[in-house]
Amino acid sequence: MTADAARFTASDRRRPRPALFFDRSPFREPAILLALPVAWVAYEIAVENITSERYAVGRAIGAHNALNFVAPLVAFCSAWEMATIRRLWGRMIVWRPWWVVLASRVWVPVATGLLIMAVIYAVILAGLPSFALPGVTFPLLSAVGVICWALVGAAFGLVLPPLLALPVALLAPYLFLALPVGWANPIWLRHAMGYMTGCCDSGSVPDPRATHATLAVFAALGLVSLCVAGVRLSPVRQEPWRPAVAAGIAGVSVLGALVVAAGVRGLGHDAVRARPSGQERCADDVCLWPEDLPAHAINVAAWKRVRQAWTGLGLPTPPVGIGPTASEGRLPIAVTSTTEEQGEIALAKPFPWRCAVA
Repeated sequence: MTADAARFTASDRRRPRPALFFDRSPFREPAILLALPVAWVAYEIAVENITSERYAVGRAIGAHNALNFVAPLVAFCSAWEMATIRRLWGRMIVWRPWWVVLASRVWVPVATGLLIMAVIYAVILAGLPSFALPGVTFPLLSAVGVICWALVGAAFGLVLPPLLALPVALLAPYLFLALPVGWANPIWLRHAMGYMTGCCDSGSVPDPRATHATLAVFAALGLVSLCVAGVRLSPVRQEPWRPAVAAGIAGVSVLGALVVAAGVRGLGHDAVRARPSGQERCADDVCLWPEDLPAHAINVAAWKRVRQAWTGLGLPTPPVGIGPTASEGRLPIAVTSTTEEQGEIALAKPFPWRCAVA
């Protein structure tokens, strides 16, 4: 044996050093090539779904709805990545664990999806008149949704032929997220799919039951997909127990998601509840939500005029204060008009009825 042949044999027997996430250039990934057009479409959809211009949560729900277009991107690209190694699996020696192989193929779609969603959130929230944070609910749902659909797309790429896996991975997330919204029955199903119908004007917040149901469904989808990947990317002959364990984990996760999702059956058309009254800011007998405070002076002046006009007619003295929610000594009326005249008209219209039921 020659010296060159001996060196080749020795290097061939040497165990390769595992590359965790960088086994090829990320700039060859379809996720990066498709990121800009998908981000533009998703942003336009997000802007159209803003429910309140000055309320951070109302803007965050618009950003979250961009997931309807970002999820198909990450699922499609993950399916593409796994389809590229599907035919080679089992024909070559792989030293890395299955989860490392999976992560090395889906990290770019996941990172791209998370970056798109983060940019959309940042741009939309930057349009608030004053800085405010929407809380963790919608960013958490969006992040979990991106990871979930990347894993689902990878599972499609591992079990379906490429010509079938790619269109299925592209259409399944959109149909899953958007289709139940148009169904008349069962109306509760939309609340478990990540679409918060009716959320949120300045007087409401997302219902925790819908949030928990969505997280449970996303987690179940992700766990089932991980189980599929664990079976398809592992040497089954060496570990015959793996499919049974994977099936058991998948079954338990689906059952748990169904139990948690059952909580949304009591919801109506909208997955919202009243905003806590403790968030109101009160001064000079007028209470407003924090984002409506620029209209405080107009409310004070308009309320003073309306109350004086009412008592000037010899009618019973109305309550002292006004605000967005009802409480003792306060009428549930408040406006965000830009002038005192408009504020006076807006307060005067519901005033008699509110006094009658107070």
